[in-house]
Amino acid sequence: MRIVTLIALLAASSILMANDKGIKWYEATKGVTFEAVKAKAKAENKKIFLDFYTVWCGPCKSMDKRVFSNESVGNYFNDRFINYKIDAEKGIGKALVKTFEVKGYPTYIFMDADGTVINKTVGTQGIESVSAMLDHTATIYENKKFKTLEELQAEYEAGNRDVSFLKKYIDKYQQEKPKAVLSKLGLDLAQALEKEGGLEDKTNELKILFGKWSRPKDTVYQYIAANRNKFPTFKTKEKIVNFIFFSLLNHSRYPIRGVHKKAAHRQIVKDFPKYGSAGIQYFELKQTYRGGPLDNEYYEEFFSIVNNNALSPSLDLGLLWDMIKTPNIDSKYFELVLPVAKEQRNSINEGFDLFVYAYCLYKAGKKEAALKVIADNRKTIDEGIKNAKKIQSNSMTKGITEMEQGKTLTPFRFW
Repeated sequence: MRIVTLIALLAASSILMANDKGIKWYEATKGVTFEAVKAKAKAENKKIFLDFYTVWCGPCKSMDKRVFSNESVGNYFNDRFINYKIDAEKGIGKALVKTFEVKGYPTYIFMDADGTVINKTVGTQGIESVSAMLDHTATIYENKKFKTLEELQAEYEAGNRDVSFLKKYIDKYQQEKPKAVLSKLGLDLAQALEKEGGLEDKTNELKILFGKWSRPKDTVYQYIAANRNKFPTFKTKEKIVNFIFFSLLNHSRYPIRGVHKKAAHRQIVKDFPKYGSAGIQYFELKQTYRGGPLDNEYYEEFFSIVNNNALSPSLDLGLLWDMIKTPNIDSKYFELVLPVAKEQRNSINEGFDLFVYAYCLYKAGKKEAALKVIADNRKTIDEGIKNAKKIQSNSMTKGITEMEQGKTLTPFRFW
């Protein structure tokens, strides 16, 4: 038994995920078992940190890139934890998902060396930055209690307006009172961000603001509109129209019939005179087709809005996905999205992006160009097929075969 354990430890110690500065990971996909991780934690007197992820999980990739690769995070975790990265959909990861009842991704589990769970965190809200993750982890590691809502509220009333504190307070408030309207806290956060030295690189904080308080009647919306030159969200006209779209989408969760709807539209056109009308048109179009198939009539109207307002088709963040999964879309619309498809290389699966570009070329009637993209990037595309969910990898494989055989492409299946 001891020999088996030593072999497992040796295997674990030799299968580290390469990362010079950040967290050093032991990977389930490389054969490292949970038992080996526990044995190593006991031998080194450390705790255990589990990261359950999937290859299609955007927040998982973001945490790897922005937080777990950070040197300070790496030093803290490597000194105190044996860090175990688990692909939830492959190999032994499937069994561990059931063992620890993992329901969403990413899921982070902190435990003692014997496997006793100390804390389980689902999602990245409140821990998306280096400082927030270190603070969160230190609280767990040092067996401190997380502050109650009442304690945070007292600290707020005493005058604390620090950005990290406000994010924690807002997160806790909405966990316990999800229907609460917190416009005052949102305004405090926006102003605190500005005092910290600008808003240009505050991506996660801005998501909090735009996701919760972008209705025209909110004080946060009014602050954002008045200070829009400071927000990266307004650096391109497409981003302006998208902000207007999400503003109206958030507004539509409340009664907006009659005078309320007209007032919201008037306010947006006043605040964004150049692109307010385009944002409203785009929102109304999306609402008309909500829940239904996006047919040629939809794309005719969409490209009319795009062309009349000198916008890029990239305005619609899910445009390419919608087009490749919908049957009978006219080739002229695929022709119009080719510049977007060609430039899209920022998703979590570059092989999939290349496949989508080839798919769009083929549907636009440029079959030789499509086959060239596949041939020139076959290794990356094959890696994308390997990393995709089963139904998606099957659709990619089938699509490539149909292109190579000169057949009509089957609509792509995501789910």
